[in-house]
Amino acid sequence: MAASNVTVDDSSSLIVYDPPDAWSRFSGNDAQAYMNSTYHGTSDSGAIAKFTFNGTGVWFYGAKKPDYGSLILVVDDDVAAYVNATASDTELGQFLVGASDLKMGEHVVSVMNGGTGAIDLDAIVYETVNQAQPYVFIYA
Repeated sequence: MAASNVTVDDSSSLIVYDPPDAWSRFSGNDAQAYMNSTYHGTSDSGAIAKFTFNGTGVWFYGAKKPDYGSLILVVDDDVAAYVNATASDTELGQFLVGASDLKMGEHVVSVMNGGTGAIDLDAIVYETVNQAQPYVFIYA
């Protein structure tokens, strides 16, 4: 079976930000170095970005910065990873966390602010099989 990757921009309505008022959307000059010049960020502990997809893997991309903190990846209601988005210098477009080798099917994944500083989300990439061609979902 042929696998393909699908990129979902942070501004897509396919991503649910919860609670909505804990997340800020940045665009234009503030986000020029991000994909499609947009990103979402939060410094609220426990704030979640949730995404549902059909596939076998998923990867979250965003920034790593000196004042950024931890994030938690939850896949199908199980904690899959706890990682740190802190870096000595600002690094944009970075792989933050992901899960692969999932059984083909519907999965619900969330990235949660771990409470040690801000985090941001630029894009989600997921892998699926038997899709005629990869699609890019971009919603402004």
